[in-house]
Amino acid sequence: MISAQFVPDVFGGAVHQCIKLSNELISEGYEITVLTSRRTFKNSYEQNMDGIHVVRIWTGGPPQLMGRHFVSSLIWFAGCTKWFIAHHRDIDIIHVHQAKFQAFIGALFGKWYKKPVIVKAGNASDLASLKRKALYGNILYKTVKSNITKFIAISSQIQEEFKNYDLNSIKVLNIPNGVYQTLTLEQILLKKPNYRYRLFNEEKNSSSKCKYFLFVGRLSEEKNIYLLISVFAEASVNYENIRLVIVGDGPLKEKIKSFVTQKKIENKVVFVGYIKNVNDYLIAADFFTLPSKTEGMSNALLEAMSMGLIPISTNISGSSDLVEDKKNGFLIDKPWDINFREAIVKCANLDNDCMKKMQSESFYTIKRKYTMENIARQYIDLYDMLLKV
Repeated sequence: MISAQFVPDVFGGAVHQCIKLSNELISEGYEITVLTSRRTFKNSYEQNMDGIHVVRIWTGGPPQLMGRHFVSSLIWFAGCTKWFIAHHRDIDIIHVHQAKFQAFIGALFGKWYKKPVIVKAGNASDLASLKRKALYGNILYKTVKSNITKFIAISSQIQEEFKNYDLNSIKVLNIPNGVYQTLTLEQILLKKPNYRYRLFNEEKNSSSKCKYFLFVGRLSEEKNIYLLISVFAEASVNYENIRLVIVGDGPLKEKIKSFVTQKKIENKVVFVGYIKNVNDYLIAADFFTLPSKTEGMSNALLEAMSMGLIPISTNISGSSDLVEDKKNGFLIDKPWDINFREAIVKCANLDNDCMKKMQSESFYTIKRKYTMENIARQYIDLYDMLLKV
């Protein structure tokens, strides 16, 4: 595996997917090495992380970005090359996470040593960003385009976008992100009253129970949380029994808190901040809100649906694969402000039978297709096919 950055430097969705997939592959008998970078010497060069062999080359900065981090990119390229020369005989498959500078490294090594290379792309436009790099952009772009064996699109929309880069459709395969599903729906629903009492101080036998709308993510511009707060404030005027729970941290945290105060809904919004394990809040909540402007395939959405939450999501990449409007959730087309508000109002009016039906549809959408076991099996089939070729 080649991942430009890794824990503990970053904790993003692509990294978590790399770890989950690696763990699942290890359980199937695969040996995994993750070749990555490190910003400081505090992080060890080599580590066994629950069976994953991690090799971290010091770069001082994020090597995948190039530009003003060009020196970091060169250092990483040199370190990766040295490591690969020493270990290429032990490698069968090169699996690159994201189609950035690391894809160029993987493509080059694959060409040199005749190894199959797959690139899991969070966004097809990463190829365009490679091409835009001054002086050397065309070299990066052509090397990646010519020498990657398979591009993995994590959503059907990304798969479609790859057509803009004149790639043979056979070269692009749709394999989505995956999630572990450790509880049954019955177990989740049974736990819900106790978790709501513990987290929200809601009486277990109250006749006026609230409905909880959950947001989990980084409080940054692309997550579009101002839209969520605005429409929630409008919808809550006529509904005293709805609450918005915000889990996460980020650069807009204080501004978002001020915006909530400005909208006069402090008593209806709960700020949790960053927590490592959000499972308790997923169990306690009813609905999951994803107002993002753009995503590849949201890990937070996958995790929420795996817990039976009813999703309300803007119609963007990944969400359009997961959410069937008015069946297992609500898929919001533009104008987002009007349609998102209407969806919250519909959710506020859902009776128990409708909620249970949609919760079940949400939960079993994941169970049928998006568990990590299913996703790992698709990769294993791909690896086997490439090695036979």
